[in-house]
Amino acid sequence: QVTTAMKMPTVIKEVEQALKEGESAIVTIKGTSESKTIEQVSKATAEGRSLDELDFTPRETLVQMVETAFPTQLFEEVANPTDPSKTIRVPVIRDVKPVQSKEALAIKKQILEGLSDLNLPENPLDQFVNHFGAKNVAEMTGRKRRLIRDQAGKVSYEKRAGDGIAADKVNLHEMRLFQSGKKRIAIISRAASTGISLHASLREKNQQRRRQIAAELDWSADAEMQTFGRSHRSDQKQPPSYVLVSTDAGGEKRFSSTIARRLASLGALTKGQRDATGGGELAKYNFETREGEIALERLYGEMERRGGEVIPGIEDPTQTLEDMGLLKEREGEGAGLDPKDRRDVPRFLNR
Repeated sequence: QVTTAMKMPTVIKEVEQALKEGESAIVTIKGTSESKTIEQVSKATAEGRSLDELDFTPRETLVQMVETAFPTQLFEEVANPTDPSKTIRVPVIRDVKPVQSKEALAIKKQILEGLSDLNLPENPLDQFVNHFGAKNVAEMTGRKRRLIRDQAGKVSYEKRAGDGIAADKVNLHEMRLFQSGKKRIAIISRAASTGISLHASLREKNQQRRRQIAAELDWSADAEMQTFGRSHRSDQKQPPSYVLVSTDAGGEKRFSSTIARRLASLGALTKGQRDATGGGELAKYNFETREGEIALERLYGEMERRGGEVIPGIEDPTQTLEDMGLLKEREGEGAGLDPKDRRDVPRFLNR
């Protein structure tokens, strides 16, 4: 939620660039956070508060995560029953109840207070629709209602389906508006990733090239391929271009790389040729390649050669390798990198 919300300004710029170049833009996301919105709107209505006062950023999601996942259980060290010379950590139980660590509770409280001061971007979907205006965006998602902010900043909670349009037909109606050229921007979620055709069909009025921008990726390569297939079909005037938007977070780079590799493998399986999607636009997102392995080997070489010297972004190369758990004791040579790790890109990205 947070990373997608932070990517939206980049996604918006990419869409604006596509429109400027005479293309139609399609943005793909996975979720809409509708359940959280319904919960907040219901609460505000019951309390008689204005919708303008509500916080529609991913803050609630973060707070909920800290509340449920932050570890506060107190542990103590006791003798290992199988080996008395060693100790193990076990939860502290008093009167059949787990004891909470006062230190951990204080840290948790500090984090929750910090979250309330964070300046977070709006819900990704609302941020996008409100920037371009609901009349310009063909929204194909599973949500029934949405928050619309007008030019004066006033927020209203409106039905997505217009007058005379059945709620279960709204996605098809929006698809027709996009294909007819009345709307040149589309945004689709996982709920609308099947049964929707957004390609530059020779039978439709809008035959502009499609630029499909993935703001969020699916962990399943075949599901992602299906999403990309919304804009790439037979009977099209021209093929689409694809853009994967990612933050600088290492975990997301790892994720994008894996999906790009899986899509390449899937393309090879479905087309019966090894290089079916090995090149092209998705290849640049895959680090698990020969070039990626060589780049990693060179980085490790630089880290070892410079010793304690500064490499951009790495203050202490030796300490960094130690923190990553990659330095291993070698007989008669001291700590060093295992030869197998030197070209292991997934392990490097994981660590």
